[in-house]
Amino acid sequence: MERIKGVNILEHRKFKSKPIEEIKQLFTESFGIWVDNKQEVEDIVIKYDKLDGSFVKSLPLHLTQRVLAEDENSVTIGLQLRITNDFVMALLARSRSIEIIKPISLRQRVYNTLCDAVERNRV
Repeated sequence: MERIKGVNILEHRKFKSKPIEEIKQLFTESFGIWVDNKQEVEDIVIKYDKLDGSFVKSLPLHLTQRVLAEDENSVTIGLQLRITNDFVMALLARSRSIEIIKPISLRQRVYNTLCDAVERNRV
């Protein structure tokens, strides 16, 4: 609010919101609040260590999440969504335990982000 410098009241215009179902549909193939319908929906496969895998199983990242494999050391999940910045940030929050199986473009993006972070924080 402190950044508002002026307000114009447009009495002849009324805000018309979209129906709730239409708004929900916008986010069915996206993660978080970022929506880019120009991006393709991708098949994503991520392998977590057992600890983070258990967490992601109990609190799924997305409605499309499914467990593909599980053993005593790891949990592998699959998702179908658009890869957005906020999705990548969620993956980076568990970067100590993830292995991006596919797509390779996501694996490369996470790798580049981590390399940049290492370079910026070199001691």
